[in-house]
Amino acid sequence: YEAIRRRVTRDTVVLDLGTGAQALLALDAARAGAARVYAIEAGAASAQAATREARNVGRSSRRSPRGFCGNT
Repeated sequence: YEAIRRRVTRDTVVLDLGTGAQALLALDAARAGAARVYAIEAGAASAQAATREARNVGRSSRRSPRGFCGNT
């Protein structure tokens, strides 16, 4: 998280390819204040889990990643 926080500004757009079920890096970038965070996941089950995680975080924060995509 510290490395992300040092690099991310409010103007930063982050693309997290292969974000995984917990979307850890995408969520860290959102928490660090990135303007936009796009998280891409090819696995349908992982994409669904990541979407749920982002929605849970989004309820407690204005910043949450967008764009979880799973192969269907």
